Parts: sequence; C-alpha cells; structure tokens
Amino acid sequence: MAGGRVDWAEVDRRLPMGMDPESRKHRQILFDTCNQKGKTLSLKELKEAFSELMERDSTGASLAPCIKNLDPVVKFAWIASKDLGSKKPKKGGKISRTEFHGFLTAFRAYLEIAEIFESMDDSQEDNQKLSLRECRNGLPKLQSWGITEEMMVEQFKGVDAWVSVMKFSDFTKWCMNTRGALQNLQLDDSDNEEVAWEQARANMIEAADIEQYHTIDDKDDDANKRKISDTFHQWDTGNTGYISADELAAVLMSLDPTLTRKEADTLFAAADGDNDEKLDYEEFSTWIFG
Repeated sequence: MAGGRVDWAEVDRRLPMGMDPESRKHRQILFDTCNQKGKTLSLKELKEAFSELMERDSTGASLAPCIKNLDPVVKFAWIASKDLGSKKPKKGGKISRTEFHGFLTAFRAYLEIAEIFESMDDSQEDNQKLSLRECRNGLPKLQSWGITEEMMVEQFKGVDAWVSVMKFSDFTKWCMNTRGALQNLQLDDSDNEEVAWEQARANMIEAADIEQYHTIDDKDDDANKRKISDTFHQWDTGNTGYISADELAAVLMSLDPTLTRKEADTLFAAADGDNDEKLDYEEFSTWIFG
C-alpha cells in the first residue's frame, strides 16, 4: 500500500474508548485538549485536533500515511455522533463531552474504512473512486464488514468492471450500513450500563487490592488468586459458596454510596451468567478480570 499501513496499536493507544474509569478520565483529558473554547467541540476544532493527534511525532509523520486526507474521516464521525445526546438534530452541531465517546468510536470505524478504500484505490487507478475490479481485490477485507462478492456485483450493476464510479462517501455509507457499525454508539454518562459495570468493577478491584487486572489471564497470577479468593469468601457472608444478590448489593453500595439497590441488582443480573440467582466464584472472577 502506498504510504504504509495505519499503525493501529498506536491509534488505539491514543483513542481512549473504554468505559472503565481510567479510560473515561483519559477521554476527558483528550476532550479538553481538543477544546479551544466553550463546552463543546466544533467540526473545525476536531479536524485540527485530530490532524495533530494522528501525527506520529514532531516530524509530522502520520500514524495513517496511506490516508491522503483525514478531514472526511473526522467529518463523517462528527455527523454520526453530534446528535447522540439530543432528541432532535442540533443546528450546526457540536460534540458534547458525553457524545465524545461516540465520536471516537465512529472515527476509528471510518479510519478503518478509509484504509481499506485507499488500499483498493491504490491497487489500480488511485483516483479516489473505486471500480468493481478494485473492490474485488479488497474482498477479504470487505468480508469483515459483511460484504460478499454477490453484494459487490449488485452494487456495481450496469457498470463495466474496470470503470471507477464509487466515491469515498458512497463507500463508507455502504460499509457502515452493511455492518450496522453506527447503531450502537454510546453516550459517556452515568446512565450507561457499561459505565456502571466498569465503575463497580474498578471499585471491587480496589477493595480486593488487585493491581494487575487488565485481562482474564491475570487471574492465573498466584497473588491475584489469593486476593480474589479471600475477597470472595469475605463477601460470601453466609458461607454458602456463592454471593447472593443481597450480599453483592451490600458490598457495592458500601463501596459506592451513590449506587441504588436497583442498580446493584441490575449489575448482579449481568454478572450472573447462568441466571441461577447466585454469583459463584467463576462468575465473580470473570467480572473482575473480564
């Protein structure tokens, strides 16, 4: 690919998209970095900020050298997320703090599409339009977006295979609609169930004094095994071999006084994988390390 591929590892490091407290903290810092004035982000501010964000270092080298122009990627992500927190479209449209998570999610998706588009366009004409022949060259990548060869042929129906007709805007709409990638954009607020889940998880991790908790593999660490076992038995106040809804609610509400019993019960139901109204050791450790 001309210019080189996107450095996804570094891109993902710079885009804090998780709902855990640490990611949310870094996301707010990034929002403030992008924000030049006011409480919301304009399209202009986002274009300028993400142009800098996607620079590898002070030399100006890009994390996405294959993508000739990032502005459309930013604009499409802005369009997708600017009304997430509104009951009706906002005039002009700016991104609020709670909508910023949706913007980052959409930006990454559009960036992935842009990389695919450029790789296919570079393989033939490099004219910012795609032909059926060029799309066929990228079929393995398009299949990850749910696009089949039959769908591809239908999309270019009536057009000679070598004629470039599909613009980037049409290509993004095709990919996004096929995968449904924009249907689950989330607001970053306390009413979000994933936010509540991650906050409760962080509180339990702190209470159990567990330092390494990034992946499920960390529960195999001997020190973590002891800590999680001790914590489980401590919170199993009835010595039944499992944690009940009442026991979990008591713990969670003591760790977070703002949490209601209804919210605690919702978290219990989400953690109770086999729906037996009991939280066993495996379910408990999966929540902690999942």
